[in-house]
Amino acid sequence: MRRKHRRALDDYRRLKWLEKHQGYALISDDMGHWACVVAGFQNIPDPAPGDVQATFFIGKDEWHTTIQSALDAAMCEKDPEADHE
Repeated sequence: MRRKHRRALDDYRRLKWLEKHQGYALISDDMGHWACVVAGFQNIPDPAPGDVQATFFIGKDEWHTTIQSALDAAMCEKDPEADHE
């Protein structure tokens, strides 16, 4: 039970990080891989919120097997000096 509680706290921390860093997108492919990316283009809806068409650039090294590892990689890339443990 303790491990499950720790993971829930870790997932909460990851989601709070994602909320603070606008522009990041959590994306999945049809093969069960995940990426958290910021590089891409989208239209800006007016008035917001509205329909959005987006295109992302995802390098093969940015794909991960879990949502958690995709978010962890984005967190470490954005702020490599921070303690993400």
